Amino acid sequence: MSTYVLWLDINADSSPSFLEKLSQYQWVQTFTEVDDCVEYIKSHMMQNLFVVASGSLAKVLVPQVHQSSNIKQIFIFSASIASHTEWAMDYIDELLMFDHPDDLLERLWITMERFFQEQAQIYIEQAEKSKERAKQYKQPSCG
Repeated sequence: MSTYVLWLDINADSSPSFLEKLSQYQWVQTFTEVDDCVEYIKSHMMQNLFVVASGSLAKVLVPQVHQSSNIKQIFIFSASIASHTEWAMDYIDELLMFDHPDDLLERLWITMERFFQEQAQIYIEQAEKSKERAKQYKQPSCG
């Protein structure tokens, strides 16, 4: 299961420094239209998604996708967090808001690190169970 960062922002193409920093993670999809982003989220249910959206587009996006099981975290970027608190309160447990790009990126990378560590632990536990099952079928050596 792959993991992507989605960036939804009307100005995605005109923010090269943020995109450059975000693109340090190789699986980044950018969107300038809410409908395109929603379609991607709904058509990629087998991917783990971390969504970064501008405040104005997040207001439209979040109500449509906040319950999607493939979204692991939603990050809102806005110069004016206060202007989005009223609608965002309905989704307080599902999103994080930032007014500085470096703060958002730091939290994104930390959140992804935790997610990958949790996934790794699940795979380690599955590997151990498989190892124990394999021992049940080990044949004694001939000789």
